[in-house]
Amino acid sequence: MKKWYSIVGGIFYVLILSQTLCAQGIELAEVIEKNTHYTYKTDRLFYTDKDLLGYTFYPDQYQHNNESKLRAAAGEVSISFTPTMVFFSGISALQKFSIISFNQTNDGYNLDLMDSRNPTFRGTMEIYVNKNKQCEGLLFFAKSSGQYAFFLPEKSDFQLNKDAAYFTIQEVYKISRYEDMIGTRVTPFMWVRDQVASKEMEKINAEDSISIEFKSNQIIVHEGDDYANYDFKKTEIYTDNSGDANVRVSKMIEITWAVNKKFKINIHITPSNLVHKIEVGPSVYYLMMSGM
Repeated sequence: MKKWYSIVGGIFYVLILSQTLCAQGIELAEVIEKNTHYTYKTDRLFYTDKDLLGYTFYPDQYQHNNESKLRAAAGEVSISFTPTMVFFSGISALQKFSIISFNQTNDGYNLDLMDSRNPTFRGTMEIYVNKNKQCEGLLFFAKSSGQYAFFLPEKSDFQLNKDAAYFTIQEVYKISRYEDMIGTRVTPFMWVRDQVASKEMEKINAEDSISIEFKSNQIIVHEGDDYANYDFKKTEIYTDNSGDANVRVSKMIEITWAVNKKFKINIHITPSNLVHKIEVGPSVYYLMMSGM
């Protein structure tokens, strides 16, 4: 078993920060690894447009104009969002577009797009979100290529039960301070590997064996046979005073790592005292939401 020594973690984080400008120049389409799964309607909830940034949809079906629906293999077709771009993969007629405007509507979101290689090629994208904040599907239209509709699958009861048996459900832990997490070990459902280099959010597979263990003065992050220890002496709680009606975080527990005080270890808590996300350095971990 390998051990990630704490000092190595600090050095690694500094190296990541030094490469930020370089990493920002890499197109998202070039760094996304090939996925072999679909995006299910219950995978993620969309409260604001920020929830789309860094997210990739993998539909199981798509339709061009009024033609018959086509089945896509898992991971074959994808639609990815960054703050300024939309990337398509798996559809030869659609590749990458700059976002001209991003608006919230009664049914979700509407984007005005422009082909980054040909400014005369304009298009629109509608993202449909239901009352439960789940994405129902996506619709792209341009005069030159016509309309493309993308559909997301539903999870079967078997899949829901299987996921719930392995991943930690967000509603399991209601906390108001760090002490409420002591003695627990959570298994996150999704993560951003490195929010400094890319906002790309990925599903976690059971075989990845990723978990986070909380002790009185230590946090341990497990990934396969590797693990990283973070010893700390201090925790502080901050209140979110944004006043945003859609805000999902009301408090943040900040944990100061003994080795590197600038290294982020934060637990973000919803207004209902649920764990929304956990930041450990450049990585961000999300728990599975109820109803998945």
